[in-house]
Amino acid sequence: HPKVVFLTQEMGRSTWEIECNPGFLSYSLRSRIEPRYRYLQHRDHNTGCSLSYMLSSGDEKFARVVAGASLEEYMTWRSKELGIAPAR
Repeated sequence: HPKVVFLTQEMGRSTWEIECNPGFLSYSLRSRIEPRYRYLQHRDHNTGCSLSYMLSSGDEKFARVVAGASLEEYMTWRSKELGIAPAR
């Protein structure tokens, strides 16, 4: 499963964390999991925060609270770096 591979190998998460929170697998790898992880790396933020904290909030709350940025900064970076257009 590509999400499990990304979560464990790329992000260094344990299979135990994923097994205890299988809902994480419902999030899109391409439009939610990977972009948020990469953005935190880009901003030199703690990528070891809980997956729930990183993934469960909407884009605005993620940008502002988790990444310490504005929604506009996050969406611009996401579009430029990953080629992901904002949802309409």
